[in-house]
Amino acid sequence: MWEQKRPLIGARYWFGTENKTYCELPRKWWTEAKERSETEAVKLHEHDGKAWWRYKGELFSGQANLSATDVTALAAQMQRGKDKAIERAHAELRGEDAAVHRRQPIPESVRHEVWRRDQGRCVDCGSREQLEFDHIVPVSKGGSSTPRNVELRCAPCNARKSDGI
Repeated sequence: MWEQKRPLIGARYWFGTENKTYCELPRKWWTEAKERSETEAVKLHEHDGKAWWRYKGELFSGQANLSATDVTALAAQMQRGKDKAIERAHAELRGEDAAVHRRQPIPESVRHEVWRRDQGRCVDCGSREQLEFDHIVPVSKGGSSTPRNVELRCAPCNARKSDGI
């Protein structure tokens, strides 16, 4: 929490919680940090292995060893999650079925055909363990759930392929 206290001469800025004040911040530093925090995460304070950051008007806390880039990325990811949750909530409010927004499973007939074609083995290493159905062209990139676009991969090979996308 930030609190601005107005003594008789000038403004002072304090960082702390309702129960404890951690530090006083110089006015010039606070003004610059507030401006920079609109484009990047700015570390406000660090104490006992924990750090507090400001980014786009919001306060974040986490491990002190995170970089500004780490916090910016995490904050952006959290914002995307919030945006998706709000979008789903509005859809539900309009009476839309939440299932409409979920990806459809690969049809059973396609899974049977792919299993027979790939002989129940990973197309990369031939393993018969931890098999998964994998889209060659991901659904998110326009791929379909047809036998031509689905193949069997073991979990380790599928994870390696995902790393390369």
